Amino acid sequence: MRTLLCPGDIITYTCTISSGFDSIIIRWTGSSGFQCSTPGAPANTIQLTQAANSSLNTLPGSCGSLFAVMTNISGTCYTSVLTIPTPQYFNGTNVTCRDGIINAIVGSDTLNIQLASSPGAPSGLQTTSLCINSLTIQWTPASSGFNASSYNISVTSGTTVGTWSVAGDTTMTTIGDLIDGTNYTVSVTATNCAGSSNSSSVSVQTLPCAPVSVSVTTVLYQNNSVYDVELFWTHRQQSCSVPQYTVMVTSATSTDTYMVADTYYTSSSCLYILGMSGANVSSYNVSVACRNTQNQTGQPYVAMQSVPTPVLQVGQSNVSGNTATIPCTFLDGSSHYCVVCCSPSVPVGLAGSGYLSSTSGPSVTVSLQGLTSGQMYYCKAAATNTNSNNCAGPVVGGVKVFFNIMTSSVPITSSSSTSPPPPTPPSC
Repeated sequence: MRTLLCPGDIITYTCTISSGFDSIIIRWTGSSGFQCSTPGAPANTIQLTQAANSSLNTLPGSCGSLFAVMTNISGTCYTSVLTIPTPQYFNGTNVTCRDGIINAIVGSDTLNIQLASSPGAPSGLQTTSLCINSLTIQWTPASSGFNASSYNISVTSGTTVGTWSVAGDTTMTTIGDLIDGTNYTVSVTATNCAGSSNSSSVSVQTLPCAPVSVSVTTVLYQNNSVYDVELFWTHRQQSCSVPQYTVMVTSATSTDTYMVADTYYTSSSCLYILGMSGANVSSYNVSVACRNTQNQTGQPYVAMQSVPTPVLQVGQSNVSGNTATIPCTFLDGSSHYCVVCCSPSVPVGLAGSGYLSSTSGPSVTVSLQGLTSGQMYYCKAAATNTNSNNCAGPVVGGVKVFFNIMTSSVPITSSSSTSPPPPTPPSC
């Protein structure tokens, strides 16, 4: 019998005979290794006897690691069990059971023992599916060593998140209840009765959730055929722990023949896109998605924005020294305030305070004071019904108009050229 043993395993043999004699003898014989014998029995022999009407006997304790017992099953049928607690020491021994009265062999077997050892480490551990709050891993069993009876899986993220165990014939499992946009280390260890292998590990990051909201503002040039786009978004707590975003802007309808923009990458929670052509575009889609550190993109937040009808026209700016006067005319004929926001760098008007017309009306003037002489300013103006100089506040029609001014001691008017402003900065 070839037997794979774990440390601490034992081997038992059972022998049953039927005899009509008054005395019963069951004799266990070992070709080698049996280190004891009962009185009157040959060497390397365990002899169990029962005289008529006497009690059954067992092997004396002097036989060390062996133990045998004979039991009367019924009538003249008897069985004996031989226990070998440390079978590895008897490897190669031929074990024979005999009917001791007639010296007939009832059965025999040769011990062929192989002790198990711990399995090899699993290889090829990888992530096969990555979701917002779960991941699936797969591995290959070791090509050498003994088989695993189970695999222990540990997930950590600074501290231990959880441990799992799967059967030894499993090579794939899904781990859930994770946090989106979070780094994890997954370790897999093969185990059997002899011990455990070294662990195999892989570092992964779950996909981030979509941003909670996206705010889109279209910024028109004065000729209304080229426009900019301001984007703001808010991400969920724990998403994008190191914020990285993928932003896509595309035309929204099949009748639009021009792809509005391309794909943008940013680490800010806002983006300013300059100089997109809007001549053939009536609306566009904005898609904002978190991107983890392994450049895997999560679920996007998609917002559709229509290219709005212009409400405001900015006239020629009168500039003198560090003061500028901006005329604003509202094309809808209604009364509004005009708010102007300027910055010596692009983009402008994303936050903070600007300049507000002192009154509302169909046409108003905004006075910009305290500017730096000899400085180029990039400005945006918008119609608002709120008596507030908040640059990020609500504007009529969601439209802002771009223009620039250069402060000097000599009045300089703003350009109405359709040339695009300076290149987009890396972030807003």
